[in-house]
Amino acid sequence: MRSKLFVPASRPELYRKALNSASDSVSFDLEDAVKPEDRPEARKFLSQFLDQMPLNSQSQTKDLIVRINSLESDDIRADLQVAVHPNIQIINLPKVESKEQIIELAERINVIAAKKGLKNKLAILATIETPKGLRNAHEIAGSSEQLVALQLGFGDLLAPFNITATDMSIRQYIRLQLKMAAAEHQLAVWDSAWPDIHDSEGFIADAQAAKNLGYTGKSCIHPTQIVLANRIFMPTKQEVEQALAIIETAKNSQHGASQYQGKMIDAPYLAQAYAVVEQIKNISKRKLNNE
Repeated sequence: MRSKLFVPASRPELYRKALNSASDSVSFDLEDAVKPEDRPEARKFLSQFLDQMPLNSQSQTKDLIVRINSLESDDIRADLQVAVHPNIQIINLPKVESKEQIIELAERINVIAAKKGLKNKLAILATIETPKGLRNAHEIAGSSEQLVALQLGFGDLLAPFNITATDMSIRQYIRLQLKMAAAEHQLAVWDSAWPDIHDSEGFIADAQAAKNLGYTGKSCIHPTQIVLANRIFMPTKQEVEQALAIIETAKNSQHGASQYQGKMIDAPYLAQAYAVVEQIKNISKRKLNNE
């Protein structure tokens, strides 16, 4: 996932536009983007829209996500009834602070899915956006087989403590912590949104910094950010050519390690090369299905 576009579930007029965008995934938001008093109507809008869609029609080209409210909220029961749907692939739990929350969410999702006759298990995306969540990130990452990625939320994580959320050195320090927690359990890690929709240069610099730490994509809060995220998180032609050359060199080598352009290539670098090729395959598949 290179780009994930947030859409307030209370704005049904934006649903179809989001699905027709170039974003790799769309996140229907029932949490912060919707006032508490508007959530019942938002759930109604989203439920009707999902029911009217041909089953799995969008899942071929986009991952459809629902960001629910916390497990302790009064909204959680109703949120899950809407979110556990055959046209939804991922449920996003915000402000995750413990592995127990992911375990509980997986259990509740699976019970509802079984009652609805859904065969495939829905995936879970955990957003880390509190100090406690960051401290427990490595435990959260290993909590459930249904957890597919960790995601950063810089605004909630930093702003309440008077920490400059746009300071790049701070963002990189935190990003590396979360990347290592995710890497320990072979999970993807997705980057936080850039808050200024008019600051394209800031978005580009921020996204590139995330990519440099192995992040695979970024949240977008406006359609204009999608093309930037897709371009930055797309492997470059040089990266793809190098990956293919490394794989070919390794195949022709009779030893555990080989050399490519004077550099030693062993298992970690070969794994990185295969990851680049796999990413390109997934992106190409999305493009083919969109045509």
